[in-house]
Amino acid sequence: MLSILLIYSLMIGDVDEKTYEFGMLRALGFRKSWLIVLLLFQALTFAIPGLLLALITCYLLNALISMYIFDMSLLISSYSIPLYALIVQISIGICMPIVSNILPIKQALSTTLRDSLNLFHKVVSNIVVTVMRLEKIGISLNQTIYSIMLISIGFISYYVIPMNIIYQNIGLAIFVLNIVFVTMLVGVTMIINLVQKIVEKYLLYLILCLKPSDQNLKPVILNNLKSHQNRNAKTTLMYSLGLSLIIFTGSSFAIMSQMMQNYIKISTAADIRIFDVSKKFGLDEQRLRQHLAWEQKNDSTLIRDYTFCALPLNDYPGIQNHFQISPLSRFPRNNIILQPVEKNLLNSITQDYYQPTEYDTESHDVKYLDNGVRDGIYDLYNRDSNFDMKQQKDISGIKSNSKLYQIFEPKQKTIKIDREINIIIPEGYRNAGSLSVNTPALLTIRNKEYRIEKRLKIRHMATKIPNFDFSAYATVVFFGQGLITMEDAELLLKEMLNNRAVRKSSKYKKIIQFIEQLPKNLSFGLPKDQLFIKFNRETTREERLDFSNRLRNYFTNDQIYLIDSQELMRTFDEVFTYFEIFNAVVAAIALILSFFLLLISFISNVRNNCWEIGILRAIGLQEVQIQKVFIYESISLIVSSGIIGSLVGFIIASTFAMQIATFSESQYKLAFPLYTFLFTFLGGILIAVASSYLAVRQLKNKEIASILKNQI
Repeated sequence: MLSILLIYSLMIGDVDEKTYEFGMLRALGFRKSWLIVLLLFQALTFAIPGLLLALITCYLLNALISMYIFDMSLLISSYSIPLYALIVQISIGICMPIVSNILPIKQALSTTLRDSLNLFHKVVSNIVVTVMRLEKIGISLNQTIYSIMLISIGFISYYVIPMNIIYQNIGLAIFVLNIVFVTMLVGVTMIINLVQKIVEKYLLYLILCLKPSDQNLKPVILNNLKSHQNRNAKTTLMYSLGLSLIIFTGSSFAIMSQMMQNYIKISTAADIRIFDVSKKFGLDEQRLRQHLAWEQKNDSTLIRDYTFCALPLNDYPGIQNHFQISPLSRFPRNNIILQPVEKNLLNSITQDYYQPTEYDTESHDVKYLDNGVRDGIYDLYNRDSNFDMKQQKDISGIKSNSKLYQIFEPKQKTIKIDREINIIIPEGYRNAGSLSVNTPALLTIRNKEYRIEKRLKIRHMATKIPNFDFSAYATVVFFGQGLITMEDAELLLKEMLNNRAVRKSSKYKKIIQFIEQLPKNLSFGLPKDQLFIKFNRETTREERLDFSNRLRNYFTNDQIYLIDSQELMRTFDEVFTYFEIFNAVVAAIALILSFFLLLISFISNVRNNCWEIGILRAIGLQEVQIQKVFIYESISLIVSSGIIGSLVGFIIASTFAMQIATFSESQYKLAFPLYTFLFTFLGGILIAVASSYLAVRQLKNKEIASILKNQI
């Protein structure tokens, strides 16, 4: 947009300057079609050399950046620019000048010969008023465009974004939100620009209060602001829009960087995370425990704690069961993934993103973490308030009524046991599943052939537990995890394997083969698919690399991966550094375009006001005062538009940060691009002063008579 506006300003200024020349050409028989071709060719003389220089600069910068990225990533690819990028660049470079010439061509053709040949009087021929009956016009184009825009934004806000959130397509939801926020940014900037005149005046008053010796220039400056209002409007609007967009994009990049950092910390959960993606072989628990014991003995300050997580019961091959959780009424039922964990889980992972919501108040044996938060995993292993029934039948008939059960579901057999299982569930199950810590719950394990029901005691509910699928949103019922103890997981697995229907199943051999090929001496007989290790002190990159390589000696297959969270964070920091550099480059380009735009605008203002400037010089105004008039005018324009653009960018960036905090269930934190803002805002002031000075410099050492005749 700045580029289009710059070329438009160049062409409109050229048309204003050569109005007499075009008038003489037309008087001598120069056709209007030839004049159109002349203006188009003149625009292409700007565009084609600029396009060639831009392509050469683009190739050089692309080669330098690619070389740096290849050197950093140790990968080599092509240095050439993609074909589609070249097509887009060339298309924009050629089409943009043509589009920018529409209004200048209209102005050049709309001026009459008499007005074109008049050198000493101004004419107003840019405004054409046409009166037409409404029924002849038909549907208003503006109203149609606005209606389509409002309908589209409403459809996106009420249907597209919620649909993507429900189906966990968060990336697309954030992309759509970005589009909505960018349109909001443009709209709010255009609306708030209506107060530009008021802000300009108050800023001018403030400048003159700081410089009282120039108070006598106030009427002249106010008159210039009024007379140059139409010409300056597009400049200030573009500068406001550019600054607000730079602040918004810079804030968005910073927020995305924070989101990725949070995601890495939540997904890795510890300093070192080892996991088996195959879900077929598992980790060699015994040898890893022996090695970690050796590491602790060799350097007692290195490892603070470590913990294993077993394979979720839902992921055992050959067991096609549905695991569902519900109140004792068996309604509503929601799916849940049973994840066995060890007692020291929270001591072995990062505690910054552990967000508990409700604990079991009946438990008296509690433990607190280092940050003062109660350890909910420790409560999971506490059975002081569990009610383990000795008989297989519910005496009160609350949990199961055998007669009604046989009537409604005669083909399914229910196996009842007396052990109450402890579980931790996500906060999202509260409303969607009618569950809470005080609600007696039921676990149903079933398929087409059998059903097993277990009484559950919900020990704890949480919004977030690092590395596990926990959320406060109701959509968590589609993929949520329930944490159980290793002992309870072992009992559940044995009961499922000992079930008569399972033994008769055609896939029973597959289950037995899976168990037999697992590593030996597994605790509780459960395959472990994750290992979390937390360091006790700050470690160097070399220490972590050596430690990780020693652990890799105990990997049993090539689908076991090790993640060093600090190294991963360092890599992402380097990646987002490129985004910050990109934003800074965009800001620099915007400043350069703004400089030329302001320069052209002020040169046009000076030339249009030559007669007034000559009169002021004639009555005693000095050259320095003339320069101050235009400098104060430019500072008022740029600072006011900068304040407006900064305000709009800050508001939209704050709204975007709040939306991200809502989606990610994290604390609200606005990442404001301070350095980019200062560079753009202060650079804009310097550009305003420089452009106004250069525009007025052409009047230096000019005689008053020459200025009055517009001979500059």
